[in-house]
Amino acid sequence: MKDNRIKRKLYETHTIRYNEYRQINAYIRQWIDNGKEIKIILKAKGQRNMYKNIEKKTKLLLKDQVEYQEGQVVSKTLVQNDYVSVTVFSFDKGEEISTHASGGDAMVTVLDGTGRFTVGGEIFILTEGETLIMPKDVPHAVYGEEQFKMLLTVSF
Repeated sequence: MKDNRIKRKLYETHTIRYNEYRQINAYIRQWIDNGKEIKIILKAKGQRNMYKNIEKKTKLLLKDQVEYQEGQVVSKTLVQNDYVSVTVFSFDKGEEISTHASGGDAMVTVLDGTGRFTVGGEIFILTEGETLIMPKDVPHAVYGEEQFKMLLTVSF
């Protein structure tokens, strides 16, 4: 009997929260079972500023958002949250990000120049306008064959 009450309460809670979800575009974040009922914890998407470090309602070129610096890799984060990270990078010739793995699928698009991407031991040379997906948990590295800029989007 208790199981049926919990299921009924879950259904009622879910129905109420789903209606709220539709109205405020909230996301179910976590389920907590306190032994008596199951509650849904919600986090409202609209309550935080998604984009940062970039002009809104303005026409722009992403490659102009970071400048080249001699001997440096420069990055500018545009979005960072639990679901996605969007960052623009510039690499001076010969600069690199050493081998590492990401907790989410990573998509890179070269905005300027030529970059070398090593993904799971395989080498890819990308030029302006080309895109590559680097799968979650697969080791990868990035190297500036020449000065280049890229947009990195990681989805978690």
